[in-house]
Amino acid sequence: MFLGRAEITMDEKGRITFPVRFRDIVSDKGAFITKGFDDNLIIVDSERYMDFSNKLSQMSTLDDEAQQTRRDWYSLAAEVTLDSAGRFLLQPYLRIAASLENTVTFVGMGTYLELWNPTLLAARDSAPRGKEALMQRYHDLNLTL
Repeated sequence: MFLGRAEITMDEKGRITFPVRFRDIVSDKGAFITKGFDDNLIIVDSERYMDFSNKLSQMSTLDDEAQQTRRDWYSLAAEVTLDSAGRFLLQPYLRIAASLENTVTFVGMGTYLELWNPTLLAARDSAPRGKEALMQRYHDLNLTL
């Protein structure tokens, strides 16, 4: 399970050192990176990536939303391969898609990771969320402790 956050500096070539505590996702099963659901990127293990891809392949090619989802999922994706120093190259099109510059924040999301521009993540974190709205969200998602 991927928990917590790690802030990493990207080098001038676009290489990022993969945090040691999150490396299992890449070394065990392989992984893919693609555009996330917000202004971020997500890293998923190969198994989850292929499961989602199989679901996409079952959607109609005549459906505009399905086509756009495929476009987002595949055209903004890359395989994550670590070099001997534990780094991976973040392609320029992915850096642009998530507004990533010098520093990247890895965010553990349980079964996958998110990569954020720290400024965008801070703005998202500081957005007003009242207790009632938070409780309603947990209720709507049927999440109770």
